Amino acid sequence: MQDAGRSTDIFFIIEQLYPRDSLLPSIGELGPSLMQVYRTVYELIVKQDIYLDGHKIKPGNTTLWQSIKYMTGGKVTINDAPGHDCLYNLVYSGSTMVAVPLDGFESNRLNLLSKKLVFTPPIFNYGSDPVKRINLYARGGLSFFMEEGGQGTPIAAAKYNRKTGELMVIRSRRELSQLMAIVAHKCKKP
Repeated sequence: MQDAGRSTDIFFIIEQLYPRDSLLPSIGELGPSLMQVYRTVYELIVKQDIYLDGHKIKPGNTTLWQSIKYMTGGKVTINDAPGHDCLYNLVYSGSTMVAVPLDGFESNRLNLLSKKLVFTPPIFNYGSDPVKRINLYARGGLSFFMEEGGQGTPIAAAKYNRKTGELMVIRSRRELSQLMAIVAHKCKKP
């Protein structure tokens, strides 16, 4: 059993870029290009309480008897927690690699050499991406921000509402943390 939560269909998507070109040989301006896009997706959920045969239980701290009752068909009831507590749940964390075999090469006949190849190595990924089709990298009209005087990792962040399809671009880490706090606070109101 795991903690229960009801989805609000609100997600925060954060993507960070890590160039991996130094791993590949190149000749001057002509050479392969490799970019790692590290993606993290948080879902806002309403915390719920779980009851087994009318008694509140904590999923991470069940007794052997409660586990047996659960597995043998005990009556399980799930209700929103008092106060409508909302919290963020990490639902996905993983990387996508974007490679261009010969970046800087332009040719109508050999466009295969300059075509982007995207692959997702599943080895180090956590969870399943519920908003896989909403990408920030290579999206028109969206720019990555860099902190630490331009020396930090390029980051893009957005709030996505799956019910309405609205994508709100976030322009800084400070704005991201403030917006996450505001959205969680508004969620607590019934």
